[in-house]
Amino acid sequence: TSHKIGDPKCPSLSERDKQDLQLPGLNAMTMEEEEDQDEDQELLLLAQIHGYDQPQVQNSNHTSDRWGCASSLELTNRFQAACNYIQPVPSQILTAFQNENIIHIELDSGCWVSCIRLEYAQNMKWKIHQNNQLVKLADDRTTCKSLGEIHEMLHRNNWSLQLHAIVIKDLWTNVIGGNNFMIDNKISQNHEEKKI
Repeated sequence: TSHKIGDPKCPSLSERDKQDLQLPGLNAMTMEEEEDQDEDQELLLLAQIHGYDQPQVQNSNHTSDRWGCASSLELTNRFQAACNYIQPVPSQILTAFQNENIIHIELDSGCWVSCIRLEYAQNMKWKIHQNNQLVKLADDRTTCKSLGEIHEMLHRNNWSLQLHAIVIKDLWTNVIGGNNFMIDNKISQNHEEKKI
């Protein structure tokens, strides 16, 4: 026997309540409420597994159904969602010059080879040499075919910088100084002190 509210087999229910529970609409409502409660318990267990032991109540004015149970929607509204957040650190930018042109190079030690956007190389009127390399992105699935490569000399004060980069049609910035750029020009970075 069961003592669940709405179960017609419950010995604590009166005969009249048992008869009322046999009504088609009420029986369906009882089953829906039980499913909602099971779903709520699963959500709470999942939250606890992921370290959210103490839910934060957003709305203290809650209503319950005729059995004293809150609805799934209301329980969802009462718990404040939380996500972890890792603070991103932007790439350092090295500004170099070629004649009167300013070139901002985004340093990226996760990039094995330097890259340059095709449109930018064309605007700079840099010679694009043949290159058939494929560039593989960090997702380890996406590859881009290079459209060539450039070899340019840049300057910053008395410092000469070699830029050897693969030309790519779509790039999120104009120039990425990858590991080859940092090695060729003996560049080291200190993100904490914001120094290059």
